[in-house]
Parts: sequence; structure tokens; C-alpha cells
Amino acid sequence: MEKHNEKDAGLDTTAWKRIPFAAQIERVVSVIETALNYIGVSLIMLLMFFATGGVLGRYFLNRPFTGYWDMAEMMLAVLVFFGIAYTQRVGGHIRVELFLTRAIRGRSYHIVEFLTLLLSLGVFAFIASYGLRRALYAYASGDVTPSMLWPAWPPMMGVAIGSFLLCARFIIEMFQHLVQAVSKRD
Repeated sequence: MEKHNEKDAGLDTTAWKRIPFAAQIERVVSVIETALNYIGVSLIMLLMFFATGGVLGRYFLNRPFTGYWDMAEMMLAVLVFFGIAYTQRVGGHIRVELFLTRAIRGRSYHIVEFLTLLLSLGVFAFIASYGLRRALYAYASGDVTPSMLWPAWPPMMGVAIGSFLLCARFIIEMFQHLVQAVSKRD
């Protein structure tokens, strides 16, 4: 699935897809993004069932579901970061494009997009590396959740994995915009 705004922005992905290595990397990253997005959707459904069970337990048994908050916090971190790269691929993030799509055209547009993606790459590379370090530290130190005493490192690793995948998506899109900037004539 291509980004929604590619046609409006003039992003022609056929030029870079003629490079076999680039097209192969994009296909692999897309498969991983889709798989992690399905896992995130499954976690949303699981979270919904836990929330319903907690409410019903509190209402009918006067006792909430034990460990609900631990599970909810762990699942939320993972489901957000597992779906973030997929959302970037399909153009689902909210963007302020009024200036970009109307005032900037051609090569300039692709250069601005490249620079924006480069800045985003820096931010999420920091989040990914910090998330990975934090997950490894939590694993090594035996960090656990407050009430259920479950290991705390899996959701931290989920943040790192999702952020690394988003960085890969940013690099792919940077390459696309770079090819477009080089091949376009203003």
C-alpha cells in the first residue's frame, strides 16, 4: 500500500523501485511492518477484553481484575510502537501539508521532505537506542512490574523494535525523496 499523498506530492516511486536492492529492502520492511501492525491490532483487542473483564469483575464480583493496569501499560507501549512504521508507510500520520503541497513544488518539495525525514530519523534513532539500552538494563537487573511482578523488559523491547522499524521506513522514504530530487527538473 502506497502513501495516500504520493500522487498529490508528485512522489513517483517507480524510479527507485528499478533498483533491485532498494525494492527488495522495501518489500521486506513492508512485510515486517504489516506483521507488527497485526500484532498491535491483536493487542488492542486483547486490551479491550481485559478492560471489559475488569469492569465486569468490579461490577458483579466487587473485585477488579488483578494486574489489569500492569497489562494495560505494557500492551499500550507495544501496540503504539508496533503500528507506527505501518502508519508512516500508508500516510496515516497527521501532517500539516498546506504549506508543503501548495507553496513548495518539484525538487524543493523533495528536499524539504528529505530534511524533515532526516530530523525524524534522528529523533527516533535516539528513542530506539535508548529503548534498547533500557530494555537490556531491565532484563539484566530483573526489573518487574509493580503489582504482578512480570518482567518489564518486553514492552521496552517493543518500543525499541518499533522505533528501529520506523527508522528503516524513514531511510526508505529519504531514499525515495532523494531519487526524486535528483531526477526532477524545476
